[in-house]
Amino acid sequence: MVGALTEELKVTNICLVEKVIHYDMDTSAADHCEVGRYLEYQDIYLPTTKKYVQLVKNHYPFIRPVICASGDKFIADETKKRVLNHDFKADICDMESAAIVLICDQNNILNLILKTVSDSITGGAAEFRSSIEKAADICLEIIYVFLTIFLYLLKCPQSLILSALRAFCFCGKPHISRSIFLYFLYQTWLKSW
Repeated sequence: MVGALTEELKVTNICLVEKVIHYDMDTSAADHCEVGRYLEYQDIYLPTTKKYVQLVKNHYPFIRPVICASGDKFIADETKKRVLNHDFKADICDMESAAIVLICDQNNILNLILKTVSDSITGGAAEFRSSIEKAADICLEIIYVFLTIFLYLLKCPQSLILSALRAFCFCGKPHISRSIFLYFLYQTWLKSW
């Protein structure tokens, strides 16, 4: 779940992270490098796996591609959110995406980051607390669909796929009718792999 840094993004919108800026990374006093810059990358942005991003863009254009500002603090203040948007052209903010991309890159692991907005640019901590359950439900639905897809792509036996899905469905949130609908939409996506 993420905070929105633009007026356009609303609570429960789903976002596709194309790249991440680690705005807390700052060695500029020592090496005059830009804030957020890791020297092994071309610029300040840490890209997610392009082929996965492109697949989602091609098949699900309603999922908005975004830049994520990632740091070590929860940003509740609207002014700070606007600064992150202005300084880094970021659309959302969170506390984990930079670490995920860095660790995946260091270990040659492909990655795809989909996020659900839990608080708007003006909403802050109170809105986060009131919408966290709904935003979490949407995240669980996304995980359900992608778990199905990746188990299928790994050519797991049908019984293993069904067992994994049953375990996932009944671990706490059994209302997945929207997920099942999305699963059938993803059938076309499976063929593109």
